[in-house]
Amino acid sequence: ISISLSKKLLSDTKLHHLLNSDQQLSLFSQLKYLDLSWNNLTERGCRTLASNLSSWECLKSLILSHNPLSKGILHIFSAIETANFTIRHLEISETLIDADMLWVIIHMHKAVLNGITYLNISTNSLSESSVNSLLFSLSLDLQGIDPVSYTHLRAHETPEHLVCRLLL
Repeated sequence: ISISLSKKLLSDTKLHHLLNSDQQLSLFSQLKYLDLSWNNLTERGCRTLASNLSSWECLKSLILSHNPLSKGILHIFSAIETANFTIRHLEISETLIDADMLWVIIHMHKAVLNGITYLNISTNSLSESSVNSLLFSLSLDLQGIDPVSYTHLRAHETPEHLVCRLLL
């Protein structure tokens, strides 16, 4: 099951009611793709989402871009790490993640990062060194690559390689 709730003006309260509705519980348990981008979800919404993630064993793709999540993203990573599934596709661009939060993600949630084959963290306030730390933690061989921008990072996996592209 795939659900896109992008640009639906979801607030933290609306998300809470949606996810905790008895009628929706069986639907979300079969969920493989969830797009919550372009809403107004904050740290409170992340806590609600995180508390539900453990029962979504089929989830592979989560899109949270363009929400003011800030430190709430740490709740999401903690929930994914303890869940019985592996997120393969994660988009958290323009979510107010800063270098300190990325450091916590890199050092506390490496198992989650290792399972991801597509990661979009573009348009966040990240320094060159924080992105380099992320790349290093993913054990990528970057010799001979001269990145020109550290503001747009995407990673995906082909059958042959894990690929990171730095985009202008």
